[in-house]
Amino acid sequence: MNRKWNIALIGTGETSRIFLDSETFQKKNFQIIKIFDKAPELIGKELDHLVISDMNNLEMEIDPEIVVLGIVTVSPPDVQSVIEWISEFQVLNPKLGTDNTFFTLYTGIVL
Repeated sequence: MNRKWNIALIGTGETSRIFLDSETFQKKNFQIIKIFDKAPELIGKELDHLVISDMNNLEMEIDPEIVVLGIVTVSPPDVQSVIEWISEFQVLNPKLGTDNTFFTLYTGIVL
């Protein structure tokens, strides 16, 4: 696998650490380049050398030319609302091909 997969991580809880710390994940060319959370006390702080951004700014901060996958690691009670919120984004990702391919946060991994 030669392709590099730039990822936005949604949520900063313990599950997010699995992805941040995974050597296998990195060896497969998956690289987390943006982290988002909704907790005001976390926004602006660093996690694994990345500044945590406000989830409310996700649509403005995601460049679909750069970030091709989103992984949602929010708590179970929040998963449905986060997925519904993200699914409203109409961001096309030209790197993934077809005209109707939306930024893959829509179909990201949900834990």
